[in-house]
Amino acid sequence: MGDKYEIDVDCVYCGHTNKGVWYAPTSSSDTFKCENCKMLNFITLRFKAKKVADVTIDDVRDGFLNTTMGTLTDEEIDDCCQEHLFEIKKQSKEEK
Repeated sequence: MGDKYEIDVDCVYCGHTNKGVWYAPTSSSDTFKCENCKMLNFITLRFKAKKVADVTIDDVRDGFLNTTMGTLTDEEIDDCCQEHLFEIKKQSKEEK
């Protein structure tokens, strides 16, 4: 379990400000679907939207490490982040 935030974030695709978006990377809450254009966005460690196609394992790991309480091994964190990145990319492709 880790930190969670409720933020306002602009969609990287259309620029619309989405209010009250939950950001909690350790709970796999680091994406949001824009309420205007319906595109899936990834939320970076700096609370900015990024196109899912451009998301890297480092993006996922940075958010996770910044909000985790540090009870997992490095191997467990890597496995978790790899799996989550796969799911993000899969979800994005399914929505097209």
